Amino acid sequence: TTEPTITIETDEASDPHSVEPTTTHEEEEEGTNNELDLQIAHNLAQICHCYAQGKVGSGFDVSSAIYGSHVYTRFSKSILSELLPQSTGHDSSTSIDATLLDIIVTDAENDVWDCTVKPFSLPQGLELLMADVCGGSETPSMARKVLSWKQSCTTKDELRVWNDLIEGNSQIESCIKTLHNLSIEHNNLFLEVLLEFSCVLGTDWSTTTYDTVDPDSNSLHNKLIVRAAVIQELTKLRTSFLLVRKYLKQIGVLAGVSIEPDDQTRLADATMELPGVVAAGVPGAGGNDALFVIYIKGPNSNGSSDCVRDSIGDLWKNWENSGGGNKNGGGGVVCPLAVRNAG
Repeated sequence: TTEPTITIETDEASDPHSVEPTTTHEEEEEGTNNELDLQIAHNLAQICHCYAQGKVGSGFDVSSAIYGSHVYTRFSKSILSELLPQSTGHDSSTSIDATLLDIIVTDAENDVWDCTVKPFSLPQGLELLMADVCGGSETPSMARKVLSWKQSCTTKDELRVWNDLIEGNSQIESCIKTLHNLSIEHNNLFLEVLLEFSCVLGTDWSTTTYDTVDPDSNSLHNKLIVRAAVIQELTKLRTSFLLVRKYLKQIGVLAGVSIEPDDQTRLADATMELPGVVAAGVPGAGGNDALFVIYIKGPNSNGSSDCVRDSIGDLWKNWENSGGGNKNGGGGVVCPLAVRNAG
């Protein structure tokens, strides 16, 4: 999607040559066309994906491929009910109504689709790194078991952990958005604070003192305010991720699936014990397939990496030989992936 128009207010008395940014009609039209193109690609891809699977899944993987990083709320299953053979009672060789397909695919006014896509990204200075864990899980069957458990819950008490999970995810979103705003408003100070805490354990962030000989009291005051705000949000973000992991593990036990297996718990915990690491956990539907970590980019180590990334990579590459925190040995093979996403 296109970036929103930003209006910059200036003091014309002090800067008579200042010009307020404007957006031309052609630029606005091009932005609208781009949004429509993405929407049509999204709609068609979701239909093809659901048709191939024979059901409506989360839709997030398809949406991410179209829109990139974002917060996603899935569309209602009923939207595609008349297009899926399993829903209509016909076999897969039955032709799809071309008129209906055209209406759903080219729904420019969102009269049909009710999904939501909110742009979302990490702030500058925070990075996302992935690891491939040599395991494997049948994620479709895991998801079905979780949904079956959820449908079997009839009281608020039974669904409390599910609602706690929703609240925890919302808290993570809020913290990252706040950090993103701080990075925009106080770019250099924000990065300075992050660099400081890249060398500190996450458990010690809130108690780390700040030594300075800055003679400018106003400058020092601003630094302390920004520093306190960043510490607060980083700590809240770390705590929220830990709670979400706890809730996911509880749901896994209740549903009879290993959303966060014990081996993955040991790996995630060990990763979070490294300086500069904000959070680690299992992505997607969980299981033994992979691990993610969000960390603070540290000082450059060899031009293309940094000290925090290096320490994570060293832990993961040596995880199998170390026994992975397992008393019986056999920590499993963990391969850091070359692809990463940076704020």
